[in-house]
Amino acid sequence: MHWVYYLSNRFRLFLLGLLSITIISSCSEEHQSENEGTSKPNVIPEDVHSQQVLLGRYLFYDKALSIDSTVSCASCHQQQFGFADNVAMSLGHHRKKGTRNALALSNLKEHPYFLWDGAASGLEKQVLIPLNDSLEMNLDILDVAKRLSGNEFYQDLAERAYQRPLDPFVITRSITAFEHTFLSNQSRYDNYLNGDNNALNEEELLGMDLFFSDRLKCAECHSGSSFTDYSFQNNGAVTNYERDSGRIRLTFKESDRNLYKVPSLRNCEVSAPYMHDGSIATLEAVVEHYASGGQLIPQKSNKISGFELSLKEKSALISFLRTLTDDEFLTKEELSDPFEE
Repeated sequence: MHWVYYLSNRFRLFLLGLLSITIISSCSEEHQSENEGTSKPNVIPEDVHSQQVLLGRYLFYDKALSIDSTVSCASCHQQQFGFADNVAMSLGHHRKKGTRNALALSNLKEHPYFLWDGAASGLEKQVLIPLNDSLEMNLDILDVAKRLSGNEFYQDLAERAYQRPLDPFVITRSITAFEHTFLSNQSRYDNYLNGDNNALNEEELLGMDLFFSDRLKCAECHSGSSFTDYSFQNNGAVTNYERDSGRIRLTFKESDRNLYKVPSLRNCEVSAPYMHDGSIATLEAVVEHYASGGQLIPQKSNKISGFELSLKEKSALISFLRTLTDDEFLTKEELSDPFEE
């Protein structure tokens, strides 16, 4: 009788294991079928570039690019936040917390390199970094291609747009093609530059004058159409760099210790929190930080020396920064999640 009881227990364990495998397999198939059959456009564009962009749009929003199928590119780069995130550190697969704040994305063709430390010299290379990051998507590009190999819609678009099956080349190039359409140039500030003298009110014009003044020196780093000179600086916002020592991790040069890329200010009104570690929550606090001159650390830029502002001037400066918000960019259907259409 003892062997019957033992066999019964072993058989129960076998059934439980079989049931677990069935559930996991079922969940995987459910995600795949959902991915293959959701929101396919009624009409595929005829020109090759539009086909590349369309494929990239779907891949950008597809959570199957992460190891547990819970995180897409758009999970950390959300359109409503200027393709940034609204938390200090975004969550990756299995809700693992990242180590840097998600940068806002716009006008990317102008950028010579990407990420806070400039680790990627092109968008095609940048795509690979979050895919492989153990805290973000944690899935090799070869495994992504294999996972999506059965998606007939993706394979059809890949053949149309690149005359080849969905492979790492197609995946990185199509996501890049989509991200190149992130054009933000319809803010009220842009309208003012384009000749609409009524686009900015008196307070905002005062803020603009302050921003570009020698007194505040904001434009020495935040210059050009994207409000960044793409340099690497330390602004004295952080004193503890134990978890992230900046660009030195890439170059191994002591001169790059604790330096980070100057971010674009376009759509900064909606892309809080700020700084590479998301440590400053509001635009008001950002202005107060620069007015204070920042923390006294060896690597701090000599451009950060502090300044005094009246309450009226502080309000005006913040009002000007808000004129960089491009509402059309934040709501443009062509940039939105195709799986929700």
